[in-house]
Amino acid sequence: MADKNFNQFNQINPQRGDMIPYWKTSLNGAARADLALFLTGATRFFAPVGFQGYADAYTTGVNDNVAIQALLDQVGNLGGGRVFGYEGRYFISSRLKIPDNVEFFGVWMKTIFQKSAGISNSRVLTNYDDVNGNTNIYMHDFIVDGNHEVGDTGITSNLAHVTSSLVERVKILNGMQGFKTDTCTDVTFRDCIADGNYNWNFYQFNGTRIKVHHSRSLNSKADVNEGFGMAFYANGDSNEAIGNYIFNSAHNGLQINAGTGSADVPGMIARDNRIQNAGNRGIFVTDDGNTFHIKKLSVINNRVWGSVSAGIYFIDAYDTDFWGNKSWNNTGDGIIFENVVNMLSQGNLSTGNNGVGMRVVGSGASIKSIGDMIYGQTNNYSPGIAATGIKIRNNDTFVTQNSGTGTINSGSTSVTVNHGLAVTPAASDINVTLLASPTNDPGSIWISNITSTQFTINCRNNPGTSGASLAWRAAVI
Repeated sequence: MADKNFNQFNQINPQRGDMIPYWKTSLNGAARADLALFLTGATRFFAPVGFQGYADAYTTGVNDNVAIQALLDQVGNLGGGRVFGYEGRYFISSRLKIPDNVEFFGVWMKTIFQKSAGISNSRVLTNYDDVNGNTNIYMHDFIVDGNHEVGDTGITSNLAHVTSSLVERVKILNGMQGFKTDTCTDVTFRDCIADGNYNWNFYQFNGTRIKVHHSRSLNSKADVNEGFGMAFYANGDSNEAIGNYIFNSAHNGLQINAGTGSADVPGMIARDNRIQNAGNRGIFVTDDGNTFHIKKLSVINNRVWGSVSAGIYFIDAYDTDFWGNKSWNNTGDGIIFENVVNMLSQGNLSTGNNGVGMRVVGSGASIKSIGDMIYGQTNNYSPGIAATGIKIRNNDTFVTQNSGTGTINSGSTSVTVNHGLAVTPAASDINVTLLASPTNDPGSIWISNITSTQFTINCRNNPGTSGASLAWRAAVI
């Protein structure tokens, strides 16, 4: 066994006093996981043709997947362990399948698995059983080159029905659909890169607790489908997109989509992402016309700029926390709420967009925009007239509270004032106070003729020589 014979990779652990495999400078900086992962199970090594040193298998540059898969099968049949590939380029004509409890890794940026030319099925890397699923797979520190050719089908890297697994420091480029999960649970992608893949760079379908953290989606391309940077689609629960950089997507940057799902999609978190130069919308949340909806979504502290269409666009989202985001210099609107219900928008910035700063569309309800900074557009606000329960207050350039004074002159029983509000108030939003006792008792005072710019203060009786000095305050909350 390699872990017994290849002693140049062992060193004494002074804390334990025993021998453990230790990948260090001999592997040109290959990253390693917690040492506990190396203390049990089998270890196998593979290397490219011409490698000077020990390996359990040497590849030839043709159908390299055969030798590598044999090692994966050995380790899987022993109950789990590690399979390590030395730096080099390995040509894959049939997908590599990762079994349960296996750590599959190489040398970051130097171990490369490339789809062989002329192979139309793009699959390079999957889990072992894509029907019944696998568990406890750990993949890290290598590159997958999809070597895309016209007519390619399939998915470059696909995990199906996988649970409790981790993928980190893996790069997939020039493939079909980049990183994909299908009906997986508790799978995390961390510090990964998807670059120049067709249809999607990251695509999470029917996932529960799928986490994409601190990864990069670059230059996604349109082919048969849309070319999203990162997409969470159909059924799902408590998924996360946190700290990612999504650049130059052919279509939407980050898409959260209820799609063809059979239930509501709750608990998604999109936080601290940077989304630049999306070919359509930067962030797009939609039920895609489905009966079921995205619910209890948290969109927090994201930055979106340079989108060809809207910066951030919600359709039919329910119970959403939308805080601290920035949308600027997009070709379309900065922020759009369409048919949303129970939306709390707070502390967001929309500026310098070619369209409307914040637009409300459709028949949504209970939309609260508090302390948002919406400025620098020709039209900063377009509050939808069909929506109900819209409350906008304490927002930059959108005045919802104002006050002033006026006088009902002697011989008159009314005065018209300009309220200066960005929305039309109701009579119940306006309070009037007499500043002094007039010569004559003016009687009851009421509001009438409310428009988008003015309202009239009325009294029943002529106030007499002194007139009636009034103070008014209007607050739409």
